[in-house]
Amino acid sequence: MTSTGQYLTVNSYKNPDLFWAVRGGGGGTYGIVTSVTYRTHPSLPLTYVIFSANSTNNVTFSKLLAEFIRIQSSIADAGFSGYALIEPDSIQWFYIALNVTQAQANKTVDPFFAFANNLTSEGLNVSSALTQPFPSFYSWYTLYYTATGQEVGSNGEIASRLITREVIEQNPQALANTIISLNISVWKYVFINFMELYLRPLILEQSCSWWCCVESGP
Repeated sequence: MTSTGQYLTVNSYKNPDLFWAVRGGGGGTYGIVTSVTYRTHPSLPLTYVIFSANSTNNVTFSKLLAEFIRIQSSIADAGFSGYALIEPDSIQWFYIALNVTQAQANKTVDPFFAFANNLTSEGLNVSSALTQPFPSFYSWYTLYYTATGQEVGSNGEIASRLITREVIEQNPQALANTIISLNISVWKYVFINFMELYLRPLILEQSCSWWCCVESGP
């Protein structure tokens, strides 16, 4: 129901602009949703990848961050999506990939893990570098996001940037140096991949598979 009191049916064919809006962050800003019809999909297994490291050596950390940026295209092509927190001297990231085995995931990320391990002689401290399979998205979600007393939401001031695949592939070191030079407390890096194609019938806008969104904030 809209603010004018109209009852509307919204989907990909009827009021598609409003359908796009209420599925995003706007929610109740655009109207009150009184009923929903879901399109369901088969439950798929997934593999979870987590990595965290830090270094007080700026040159060493710059090398690591540049390599992390450089591999994003191949990680996307392998089916992963994820999130990273990047500080001036540390990085934490986790990615998941639906219908990707642990062996396939290892093949994708092991070169990066080996690269990071080689930097330990230059002052890099690697605290986590592993892959873990799950039978379903829900099993992964319940393990990591249903803890009692877990914080929901937070306050922060953010700014967003969209970075093209071309920029990532052509000059990852310059991008890494730029991020570090800004000396922002935390960069929240969101990566969306080709698994969006699995939900293509529900996606109105062009797939974001070629983009990375970087948010900076306190």
